[in-house]
Amino acid sequence: MKNICSRRPLVLTDCVLPFNYRLGSTSITHQMHTISRCRTLENSYRKSDSLDNTNNQTQLKRITSCRYFCFRSLSQDVEQNEEKEIRKGNLRQNSFRHDRMLCVDLFHNILQEKGNSTWTSDEWIQLGEQLSLQMTGSWEAMCMHTLMTDDNLNVGRSLMKYLEGCPKPPGPVITTFYIGLLGKTCQGDQEQESELKKYYDDLVSVTEVFDAASIEVLVMGLSHTKFYKECVGLLECYKLTSSPGSQVLRNILLGALRYDDMDLCSYILQHYEESKFMDPSQIIQYATSLIDVAINSKNQNGLLKILDFMQKHGLSLVQNQLETVMDSFERVDHGQWKGLFGSVNHYSGKCSVCGHQMPRLQFSAEEFKAVQSAFLDQVIVSDNIFFKSSPQEVQNFITFVDNFGPFDVVIDGLNALFAFDPKRPDKETLERLVSYFCDRDKRILILGNKVLRPIVRRLNKLNPKPAVFMTSTTRADDAFFLYAALHSGIDTVIVSGDKLRDHKFRLEPQLQHIFHRWLMSNRIYNFINPQSGAINPKQKLYNLGPVQDEHGWHIPMNDRDKRSPFGRNGILCLRHGPTNFVQEQNKFRSKTFKTRKFKGSSHNKEWFDL
Repeated sequence: MKNICSRRPLVLTDCVLPFNYRLGSTSITHQMHTISRCRTLENSYRKSDSLDNTNNQTQLKRITSCRYFCFRSLSQDVEQNEEKEIRKGNLRQNSFRHDRMLCVDLFHNILQEKGNSTWTSDEWIQLGEQLSLQMTGSWEAMCMHTLMTDDNLNVGRSLMKYLEGCPKPPGPVITTFYIGLLGKTCQGDQEQESELKKYYDDLVSVTEVFDAASIEVLVMGLSHTKFYKECVGLLECYKLTSSPGSQVLRNILLGALRYDDMDLCSYILQHYEESKFMDPSQIIQYATSLIDVAINSKNQNGLLKILDFMQKHGLSLVQNQLETVMDSFERVDHGQWKGLFGSVNHYSGKCSVCGHQMPRLQFSAEEFKAVQSAFLDQVIVSDNIFFKSSPQEVQNFITFVDNFGPFDVVIDGLNALFAFDPKRPDKETLERLVSYFCDRDKRILILGNKVLRPIVRRLNKLNPKPAVFMTSTTRADDAFFLYAALHSGIDTVIVSGDKLRDHKFRLEPQLQHIFHRWLMSNRIYNFINPQSGAINPKQKLYNLGPVQDEHGWHIPMNDRDKRSPFGRNGILCLRHGPTNFVQEQNKFRSKTFKTRKFKGSSHNKEWFDL
């Protein structure tokens, strides 16, 4: 990705504090002094010609980071001071925020009364006088922010025209909100996009620094226009002082999908995978909007990239999100798309709706070797495990696995012992589970603690005799049996109802999705029938998607709840064209499966005609 940050101003996160009451904290006074000193040093560096020196550039970044840290601490101290004053009764409420909310309500009421009629200069002057009596700060910025939030372009243009006719031109905050308003409402209007670009160039030419909130608004506005690539420079500058939030990344990703920029799309998705402060699962909260924009923009490559990203990281959508996805496909081809909710059989891997055979979860020997080596280096032999165990116990366990391994099955003994009741151990369940694998001539390792001692004698009578290792604490047993399984080989299975998600994030980003795929396919998460008590192991052996085939899509559904913490293999089956549904032929009936035949236009038929 080309770095265009060089032509953009340096971004320093700033904030405006409501100094409408006395601040008595000495720490706040000290922080304000530090901020002032940092500003003086920053100005000195910029005015001099010494920034050509790399060391001076590094020093400037350090000063900027120090000032940003003080601003964050100062904001927190102010909020804590407010809470203390409210509890003492000296300050009834945050008057700054309260007054602003009252003024926003007043402005909304006036807008409703006036409707879509044109505002005159006298009316703006009268409104300004009225609002100034009830709030501190800029009433113009408050009004423009409200209009941006409401997507009220007509009144926003009227306000901007009034402010440009005043002796004092509109400030950068007002211009920023107006740029956001123009972007949100442009809908491909070329003249409006040119107007936005003009205001943005003027803002950059006169503004030395942007705060984080302003960047978010600018990115939101620019991402809706053909000038969306300007967001890349703002993003790179944002990273100098803080980690970009999901809102900024979301808007840039939406812009890349609108204009079929697959390089930028890959760059943002890669940021989700590699950032220490982001997680790929965070993309789920706005996945429906990404899919909808890709479909409306006829961006097939973008749609495939988003759905492939979801498949790679094992992401799924809840039912109302899937219904939104169906509505997006509904606009594609009249009467040709049909969607049904179904499930994938745990053992055969076939869709209950159309009978399609889902692909198995697979990973190569090279991928397994990489995860195996990384888990040993980054999880076991690291400070992470020693916070929960001791170096001596870790070494004893490694020696134990070397002497008695490899194992075919690694059982979480405590999880099986308390499978039915977390307060009452069920020894018979654990014994029947171990016997199930012994009857199949499997080499077994059982991990637990001293709670297992009463049952060890009974387990030793089984053939082949299972190996038992008892840790001093239950805080480290997850890492222990994951290590035993990885050390034993690619086909070793883990029997545990725990999700084991924490260890994934201690691996390198490029290995996390491989570890997740291995864990999903090699873990028996449900091993007993709660009604009959029979041993009935279940694994996630099949890839639930999103998966595309010659007739449409299968998209996984997040149907996890307390009774089924790992879900029920639910999916949305999207079929294109005439299809014979297995579910309909067998007259399958269930409240959880809904059938919808889409109604929509046919203007995109050739694109989605599979």
